[in-house]
Amino acid sequence: MEGTPKGISLKEITDKLQSVDGVVNVHDLHVWSITSGKNALSCHVVLNNQVSFQESQVILRKIEHEMVHQGIGHVTIQLENEEHPHDESAICSATEHDHSH
Repeated sequence: MEGTPKGISLKEITDKLQSVDGVVNVHDLHVWSITSGKNALSCHVVLNNQVSFQESQVILRKIEHEMVHQGIGHVTIQLENEEHPHDESAICSATEHDHSH
């Protein structure tokens, strides 16, 4: 069973992500170890609706930089606006969501 790597606090990661200018919320956060000493992160980051595409790329680079300082070198982020259709909980729930289209 996989868990959060030793020395990584999901609360600290969430707080760090949400402290970046333009970030409104973070959800579906996962942090795991690829191999010893190599950690990865994936999450959805909600940006305020006033952020342009160019600004979103600056925010993304800032997040990647911040995560390196948290011991996470591989980052995959889904950027969303405030109208996203996902649950707002930071940590991904174990149940699948019904996404009717």
